Amino acid sequence: MQTIQVDLEDNIYQDMLNRGINVQEELNKLLKKTIYHKEHKIANDIIVGLEEVEQYKKGTINLSNASDLLSDLKSAD
Repeated sequence: MQTIQVDLEDNIYQDMLNRGINVQEELNKLLKKTIYHKEHKIANDIIVGLEEVEQYKKGTINLSNASDLLSDLKSAD
C-alpha cells in the first residue's frame, strides 16, 4: 500500500470530521472512478480509430475524417 499526502484547509477538515467522512474510502472511490473514466476514454478512442480504418478500407471515409486521422497520426510521432 502507498501513502498519499493531502493538504486540506482547516475548515474542510473539521467539516469532514464533524460529518464522519472516511477520507481514505472516499479517495479510493474517486481514484477508481478516475481510472475507469480514463480507461473508458482510451477504449472509445480505439473504437473510433478502428471504425476510421474500416471506413478507409471500404473507401467510404470522408475527407474531413481522413485529414483528422492523418493529423492525429502525425501528432502521435
